[in-house]
Amino acid sequence: MGDWIWLVVLAVFGGHLLVSRSNRAWLGGIVPALWLIAAIVLGFEGLLEPIRDWLMAAAGFVMLLVFWGRGIDTRRAKTRVDESPGEAG
Repeated sequence: MGDWIWLVVLAVFGGHLLVSRSNRAWLGGIVPALWLIAAIVLGFEGLLEPIRDWLMAAAGFVMLLVFWGRGIDTRRAKTRVDESPGEAG
């Protein structure tokens, strides 16, 4: 494909990291879904032929899911801290 693909991948991961930490949990699920759709389309177009390409696409998908899950965990932890009563004294 080209060296520019690395810039696109880094932009996707960076943007997803920001979105997955937002207040709405479903926003973080958009990028992994688009990644999966793009991988399937590229596969049908014949642009992901070697097994290495498929493994890299799968690894990217898993990484996006991990980012999303960590964002949800961070949001839950923050909510618990905000809801816990403060210590007096």
